[in-house]
Amino acid sequence: MEFGIFFDHIKRSARSYSDHASKLLSLSLGIRSRGIKGVTVNLDSFSDDDLSALRASGLRIDTAYCVCRLVQGEPLEAERVERAAKIGAKFFMLVPGFYEDGVGDLDTALKNAAPLIIKTKKLCESTGLVCCMENYGGRLSPYSNADELRKFSDACDGLKIVFDSGNFLYFGLDPKAEWEKIRERVVHVHGKDLAAAPGPGSSLSVSPVGRVLCPTSLGRGEAKDFLASLFASDPPLTVTLECDRLSSLFAFADDSLAFAAGAKNKRA
Repeated sequence: MEFGIFFDHIKRSARSYSDHASKLLSLSLGIRSRGIKGVTVNLDSFSDDDLSALRASGLRIDTAYCVCRLVQGEPLEAERVERAAKIGAKFFMLVPGFYEDGVGDLDTALKNAAPLIIKTKKLCESTGLVCCMENYGGRLSPYSNADELRKFSDACDGLKIVFDSGNFLYFGLDPKAEWEKIRERVVHVHGKDLAAAPGPGSSLSVSPVGRVLCPTSLGRGEAKDFLASLFASDPPLTVTLECDRLSSLFAFADDSLAFAAGAKNKRA
């Protein structure tokens, strides 16, 4: 098992310094020194300067993702796939769109999106990318649980899945139970954990089903049991560390990696 992190976590941390460009590189180097090998990047906000910092730090790009409107029947521009391939990504992760602008049910979302996803999937394959999608945590997401993900996967020629442990918690779902439904289709994991919180506050979020949750490092929230079993089993996957509201980049990374190492050592 290898570890990655969201590049936006590094960028947000760098923005608090006046020398943003040099800090971006030093933070990237700090992440790489911890044994984290890759990043997940948002194509729509990833610049050539970002790419230069990553290459200088030795970090690779595991996944490039973008939000699109496939469920509204709007095709994805081929240029976005081509750029993902050009920057060296392995996975191209689609966020196909949401319940809005006349689309309010899963059947309609699937009918609109499936042929466009299949087209994008074929384009990805022609450029060496693996096309995939995740269980998105937004309240307007048509693919927030394992059953919905399977329907998209089935309708789109076996589209691969990115498993986000924390996004299931937003909907009150057990990540371990959801994992068993789709594990054979999973090619990448977003390691995210959320703790139940006592009330509203600046670092808290209210989930689509009304749960008040607090983003935390891995192993300190409700995904602890699932993540412990995942790390103990040590599958040949990359786990990308993710935290919706990051207070300290290195503290989050160190705490999460320590939990992963402890879970793996317990099994050994």
